[in-house]
Amino acid sequence: MAGDSSRVNETRRVTKVIRAVKGDLKTRQVFYPDWIVSKNPLMTTGVILCNTVVLLNHQYAMLSHFSNLKDQDLRRELDAERPYLEQILDRFTRKFGPDFRAVLVGGEEKHFSFNEGILADRKIPIVARYHDMKFGDDYHHKDVYVIPATGEVALRSTRPRKSVLLAG
Repeated sequence: MAGDSSRVNETRRVTKVIRAVKGDLKTRQVFYPDWIVSKNPLMTTGVILCNTVVLLNHQYAMLSHFSNLKDQDLRRELDAERPYLEQILDRFTRKFGPDFRAVLVGGEEKHFSFNEGILADRKIPIVARYHDMKFGDDYHHKDVYVIPATGEVALRSTRPRKSVLLAG
């Protein structure tokens, strides 16, 4: 019974985060392939084979949405010779200092592991991971919602039909 109650409470919290992000006129949507740093709510939808990384500090968040390591070629401000996540981490650290944590949401496994390795090498704490390959051979549609002010990160996945509060 206690497990059912905690699951219901988590679902309510996730729903609250998603509604807050979708209902805020200042919400910034990250479209594939891109990344945004903001103190306003952030969201990205349609994460299937793609991987997202969320960086959280006390006021700001960064949300990225890339499908593989070559997507950075499409972004002129990123150097194609270095992994995009390293470059984003350099900029985030320069602007906000080293005190932040990460949340990973994954589709393609090698890309997910590569991002995980970069964060581990830099000793950046990963507070949550979600990788839908744990649930079978198929990739699933995922949406990610972030509220920087509270540090909340919510995920909605179509299969298994699941809503999860990853951080907050």
